[in-house]
Amino acid sequence: MTLSRAAAKPMMLLSKRIKTFTVDALDSVAVDDLNNSDKLVLVNKLGAKSVHGDGAIPFAKKVDENHMYYVVSMCKQKEQAPYSLVLYKDGQPHTVTTRESCTSNGVETVSLPAKNFLGATSLSIINIGNTDLVVSVYEVKESHRE
Repeated sequence: MTLSRAAAKPMMLLSKRIKTFTVDALDSVAVDDLNNSDKLVLVNKLGAKSVHGDGAIPFAKKVDENHMYYVVSMCKQKEQAPYSLVLYKDGQPHTVTTRESCTSNGVETVSLPAKNFLGATSLSIINIGNTDLVVSVYEVKESHRE
């Protein structure tokens, strides 16, 4: 069973409040969550960024077609505004998720099977309004696959 791109869910360890709004803090929670997951296994970290406004995260590696893109994010806003996370390859976009506003003090995840958009080279953060985002992108696989 693969997770759909609409399968954004709160992470299991969110009771562990993130004290700092940094890539390192987000990565710590994301890696802990993946290490304690019986469904997903971390393969590679593809990239991360903290942005105010728009930004892009170039990927360090290509993702295996049998694996998934796993995007973890947290955001802060002074007022509600939408933002999107979009995969790109050769100038072609594929929207992973669009949010109407931030989840209050939360970390959100969304995943997409790599075969649905094979060969993505970056994730763009399209940020309308006064939104601060911290985003990390991972390559994960289902734990029963080898």
